[in-house]
Amino acid sequence: MHDGSGKIITPCQEAMIVERKDHSLWMLARTMHGQKRLASAVLPAGAQKWDRATGSPFEISGSRSWFGRLRSGRLMLVNTEHPIARTNLVAMLSDDDGKTWPHRILLDCAMTVSYPDVVEGANGRIYIIYDYNRLTEKAILFADITEADIIAGKLVSEGSYSRRVVSAAPLRDDDDARVQKILSSYDDLNHAMLQYLSEDMMLQSLEEVDKAHSLAMGHNN
Repeated sequence: MHDGSGKIITPCQEAMIVERKDHSLWMLARTMHGQKRLASAVLPAGAQKWDRATGSPFEISGSRSWFGRLRSGRLMLVNTEHPIARTNLVAMLSDDDGKTWPHRILLDCAMTVSYPDVVEGANGRIYIIYDYNRLTEKAILFADITEADIIAGKLVSEGSYSRRVVSAAPLRDDDDARVQKILSSYDDLNHAMLQYLSEDMMLQSLEEVDKAHSLAMGHNN
């Protein structure tokens, strides 16, 4: 992908495309560490060539994002919203085909969370899976949320949760204890990453983490 002055490096071919209401195609793509934002390019309706790529408004830490349209018609982006570290996993919604993104929820502010993928159920619930600390704990985490949760900026729907451990490798006889260890390790990780966030986001992060942690612990006890 190129902008007007040089190449926007997209090293892993990790791009996602949605069709907008005007029938143009909008692509967001991962960029290299140091470029700090998702790359953005548009193929106008009926055109044969993509417009030149630009940097998008969305921060990225050199990791995969998920981008798509929900049954409600809203666009959704799930992204590790930080210019350096794989942290601050957020889900956000747009009501106006991507012009603005007023709705957002912090799903996980631990360090080393990445590679979200999303499926929307027939019941309208949004299922998000992502990895945590892939080089050591090698855990897969899961969130089950709704659009109402994202709009509220916190978990408000019955049955919603985030940061639930569904797999951790290697599996051993003491796997239940390992799951508890993974969950408890969030406390130290959350404090370590706060230095990267603004004061306002710190307050939001701590509130969301406390609630999500309680939900996860309640499930696994």
